Amino acid sequence: ASLEISNMICTGDDSGSALDVRRAQLWDFSSVWVRNSSSDGRLSFGAVSVFERLSMHDNSTFVVEDSVMLGGGSAGAGLRGPAVSAVLQHNAQLSVRRCSTDGAGGSGGAVALQSVTVSHNAKVVIEDSSTSGSKSQGGCLSVQWIRLADAGGLTMERCRTMGPTSSGGALVASEFVQ
Repeated sequence: ASLEISNMICTGDDSGSALDVRRAQLWDFSSVWVRNSSSDGRLSFGAVSVFERLSMHDNSTFVVEDSVMLGGGSAGAGLRGPAVSAVLQHNAQLSVRRCSTDGAGGSGGAVALQSVTVSHNAKVVIEDSSTSGSKSQGGCLSVQWIRLADAGGLTMERCRTMGPTSSGGALVASEFVQ
């Protein structure tokens, strides 16, 4: 099974996301693709927002590509879940490519989550993503904690953060467990 969202534009004072869900569960080669989507507004949020839990298993994929958030409260241009515990297992892959955030409160330019557990050959891949803004932080991956176990992998390439108070151009995490 697959779900694809492409060429979505959200504009307004409180711009939302191309996809807003409470929980996301992917199994058995299922996939979600978000492409060429953007949000432009005072409180712009991510191309994909998950509010409680993201779980991925058994060769499932979640891909966010070429998405841009513009706005005063921009956060998580690719995937946003500030209270989400994400679990990736058994060859699942979360990929964010060519995503960016640009705003006065720009933070979490690619992925912003509460926590991520990656295990059993699952992977998180973030490429060519950035944050630019007066309070930029977490330009690539922003989490409270991340745990890698049993051949779980994390790859970040060509990511950057720009701004007067920039911090964490690649990885921002309070705790990293391997």
